[in-house]
Amino acid sequence: MKTIKYIFILPLFLGFYTQAHCQMIIAGQHSSSDYYYKFIPDTIAINIPGNTGNTDYYSFDINNDGVKDFKFALQAPTTAMGANSSFCSIIAMNNNKVALASYDSCFDNSGTLYIAKYGVAHAFKYNDTINSNLSWDSLVYLTYGFSHFSNPGYSCGASYSPDTAYIGVRVMVNSSYEYGWIRIVSMTFNPTNPTTLKMGALACENNSAGINEALNNNYSVKIYPNPANELIN
Repeated sequence: MKTIKYIFILPLFLGFYTQAHCQMIIAGQHSSSDYYYKFIPDTIAINIPGNTGNTDYYSFDINNDGVKDFKFALQAPTTAMGANSSFCSIIAMNNNKVALASYDSCFDNSGTLYIAKYGVAHAFKYNDTINSNLSWDSLVYLTYGFSHFSNPGYSCGASYSPDTAYIGVRVMVNSSYEYGWIRIVSMTFNPTNPTTLKMGALACENNSAGINEALNNNYSVKIYPNPANELIN
């Protein structure tokens, strides 16, 4: 009997997984080709003195291409003209986007008068996937509280837990998106003491300069390269 042997040669590329064909990133993780930055120690990016009610900002470049991509806005608790307000938001610049959990609609205390709609940040857990199968917006709130004591008045608010969550972002690069995450360690709001935003780490996919400068250099405090044009403490 004549035996016929069949040899199947499978193209090697069929088994390859690349981020270029499946753009995504895992919250809290990064590869050697991603741009990753760890603040050592965790760093206060915004520090607003007490008794001011001021709003301050922190803008940064998440993929190390020299262009500012996102900006945090932090408002210390304030009471003025019968209204209370405080918030922390992230603003996407240059056609970039932030992952959105939902929109929170605010009505007056009677439930009839529409006041405003606020986008709330998606709180990703460690190992969650950040990709295109999400909702996105250019302005989302990590936390906010707005109230007014007029009749009928209104009181609106929402927040997520920064000590257990990551913010998902995507950056427009050459007409396509690259995905990233931001780790916020804490937000503190106090009308009489400092209101602060503390940063922990950030990462963005597909950057050939994927490094962790804070770990490669023995700095006790290292600020993300050219991250901000505001005050850092």
